[in-house]
Amino acid sequence: MLKWNGDFDLLGEFLTIFKYEYLHESRSIRIDPVQINSRELFENFIEFVNANADRIPKEINFFQRFLKSLPKNHFFFVVFGTIDSTERLMQYFDSLREIHDKNGIPVNKVAHSKDALALLKKYDLSFYGHQRRLVGYEGSHKMDRVCRFCGGQNGQFDATGGLVSFRNKAHVIPESLGNKKLVSIDECDNCNSKFGRGIEQSLLEYFSVFRALNEIKGKGGKKKLVGKDFVFHPEKGFEIKYPGNIDENTQSLNLKLKTNSSFIPQDVYRSLVKMIINVLDNPELASVQRTIDWVNGNFSAGLLPNIMIAQSHDFYVNDPMLVTYRRRINEHAFPHVVGEFRFTDISLCFVVPFSDNDRRTFIRNSDFKKFWNDFEECRSKTSWMETSFSSKSPRRTVINFKLEGLKFGENFFHMKSKDVNP
Repeated sequence: MLKWNGDFDLLGEFLTIFKYEYLHESRSIRIDPVQINSRELFENFIEFVNANADRIPKEINFFQRFLKSLPKNHFFFVVFGTIDSTERLMQYFDSLREIHDKNGIPVNKVAHSKDALALLKKYDLSFYGHQRRLVGYEGSHKMDRVCRFCGGQNGQFDATGGLVSFRNKAHVIPESLGNKKLVSIDECDNCNSKFGRGIEQSLLEYFSVFRALNEIKGKGGKKKLVGKDFVFHPEKGFEIKYPGNIDENTQSLNLKLKTNSSFIPQDVYRSLVKMIINVLDNPELASVQRTIDWVNGNFSAGLLPNIMIAQSHDFYVNDPMLVTYRRRINEHAFPHVVGEFRFTDISLCFVVPFSDNDRRTFIRNSDFKKFWNDFEECRSKTSWMETSFSSKSPRRTVINFKLEGLKFGENFFHMKSKDVNP
């Protein structure tokens, strides 16, 4: 998915690199939806990039990586808008397979299509965050809203004696992470405040490095990152105080910088799952009541399924995005609900635990590997790291990177953020 943030005149010029038909009557062009990754297309693209290097949005790099990853003379679709249903995705995959077959390209060699289609047959996919959307149960009057986290009804008193209201805007993904589009209509003000002051603080701290380095404008604007021996300013870059000895012959330094704040891994997991609960359809909530109890902090888990993490420019999104995978087959080797959260160039894929529709916890390594292999096969060019978020003990974020090309002033120097490799 390519999201264009440049000017529309430049967009029109970009579209002419594709195979198109000029419509004289309307003085417009019609892009052929079926394109081929030909040498001519790639040369046209490079010519466009070179001619507009100072104007093109950075998202254009995604398209270049896509062309390089797709085998030469293989076909792809140009689709305007968003493919937001599993059925439509499967239709496009089927059509691509037919096109390749007619052109003598063996179906089993079409990049990732066979594996992705197998995954789509197991799960319904839904995408959130890329467009403005209210989520929640819209079947009742505003005054009859019921919070999906505490069960409190608008205008009534909850179990703690607080008055239930829905006056404030409840962002599904924290606004501090740049979400301005995805809002819940059935998360009450009390729960919204509780999560914002509680578990979501760990989520914000976990992503604090990525938020700062990518200059994400969240609630209150861009945030600087502060540690014991450093400060990162989104506009100025890094200021690092190095306590060791440096002389003029020093070529590089390997540093470990710790942020001042800490996060609780299990609260990060809770926050991720809380976002998925926000977007589930109302009938699905009955099967995840124990999950909601866990999100609310009514109990802590000893062990949780591991979370798979990948960092790649192929994942880069301007707006934070949620993907839900809802199981569509009666096969309990796969979790009932799987979530994926994408923020800048990092993606976290995780099992939604404690569902009544699961017969396995997916904590045992063999169970987890069986399910994950199907997910990983359709993204075989991405390197995923398996990480535990079961701990309830605070941890600090550590930045590991190598400094080169330093400018010194005694034991203090400045470095631009582009030189950082976290």
